[in-house]
Amino acid sequence: MNIQLLSQLIRRPADVVDRATSDYGRLIPTLLAVTIVCGAFFGLTIGSHHSARQAVFAAIKMPMVFLIPALLAGTATHSLCGVVQAPSSFRRSAIA
Repeated sequence: MNIQLLSQLIRRPADVVDRATSDYGRLIPTLLAVTIVCGAFFGLTIGSHHSARQAVFAAIKMPMVFLIPALLAGTATHSLCGVVQAPSSFRRSAIA
């Protein structure tokens, strides 16, 4: 993962979204990896309060808790923009 990208993501997230529109192929896998790794660490931390077994289960489950609603919301946003005839691209909806 690129440390410079992570720094920019924390400090200027709008710039990352603008960059992702033009550099889609390289940036999206990195952002997905960041989401999965950070979600796994978050789940591990939350689950470790109860037991080691719960920590492993939460580390597997938490990235899905973050990614599945985002996928559904991106699809719904793109569909709603089509209904109201607002200018939108699926790429921009997925990145946001």
